[in-house]
Amino acid sequence: MDYQGFRLTTNVREDPALRQSFFDLARATFGLDFAPWYASGGWTDLYRPYALEKDGEVVANVSVNLTRLRRGESVGLFVQLGTVMTRSDLRKRGLGRFLMERVLEDWSCACQGIYLFANDSATGYYPRFGFSTSFETEHVLPLPDGGAGLGQPLHPGTPSEEAVVRGFLTRSNPYAALDLVDNPGLLWFYLGGLCREELLYLPEDDALLVQRLEGADWTVDGVLGGGTCPLEALLRKAAPPQARRVRLGFTPIQAPGAQSSPLQEEGTTLFVYAKLENPFGETGLRLPALAHA
Repeated sequence: MDYQGFRLTTNVREDPALRQSFFDLARATFGLDFAPWYASGGWTDLYRPYALEKDGEVVANVSVNLTRLRRGESVGLFVQLGTVMTRSDLRKRGLGRFLMERVLEDWSCACQGIYLFANDSATGYYPRFGFSTSFETEHVLPLPDGGAGLGQPLHPGTPSEEAVVRGFLTRSNPYAALDLVDNPGLLWFYLGGLCREELLYLPEDDALLVQRLEGADWTVDGVLGGGTCPLEALLRKAAPPQARRVRLGFTPIQAPGAQSSPLQEEGTTLFVYAKLENPFGETGLRLPALAHA
């Protein structure tokens, strides 16, 4: 299908020229480098760019990220939109609108919900397509006595440690009320890329934590594996001694001492397609940090 002389394609991954120009446009627009993720085998059919191209160059894009979310015993298919971008000299020509309308046409009847995270500068754009702002809930657990610091740092740059990390790509978070399932490619984007220096391993509990420490604030974006002991006990084992509170990047199933409040992420707004289901908002849930695409 053509639009203003540009051709619609969903074959970016398999075409070397289109793939490279997609990498270049993402790097120029967001500072993101998708090339290592692709080279490591992380880019699967669950990540589907809808792109406009001409002469082998991607000039505009809206990516469909298929995410299966588990809530209790049920699993539903949701779509997260991302990498919404247009080459700077071609903006304000309706290329993004064309792609967004095509994506909604293809997926609004094929999933339970569609959502995206937008820069605050674009908050006026997405309501034109039927999206409404929503909110998430953050949970914070106090650690007044700090932790035992028993977690072992893992760095997937070495073959042996990479093998351990890759073994967790098919594991889920048993402590999360809302969790991403069956998406090892997206997990590898974090574990093998963005968060490769933030991994703690608890061999006795067969658990891997994605975490970082800032002063007394310890953030745990996700837990993979484990489940043999309560969440609070696992966190006390792994937490650094200087930590005094833990900010969870997911919604805990049980955390009696947790304090909850609306999640405030500077510069980012959550939009949910109003014609379909909203798994966040009034449910008190948040999208796990490791499920952001």
